[in-house]
Amino acid sequence: MFTEQGFTNASIAAIVERAGSSVGSLYHHFGGKSEVFIALFQEHQAAHEEAKAARRPRAVTRLA
Repeated sequence: MFTEQGFTNASIAAIVERAGSSVGSLYHHFGGKSEVFIALFQEHQAAHEEAKAARRPRAVTRLA
């Protein structure tokens, strides 16, 4: 929702509908839309770090 509509235009209702969840569940796990965004960003960053770490050994092997 954030990439399609932007942070401001992504509504809580649209986010939980896309997630197949409920507003109550969202607020149980997160304080609001900002916290959902931060959690998604952190997950995205972690995936990039893992991918980078997975590529590192191959690059070192090629140089040896």
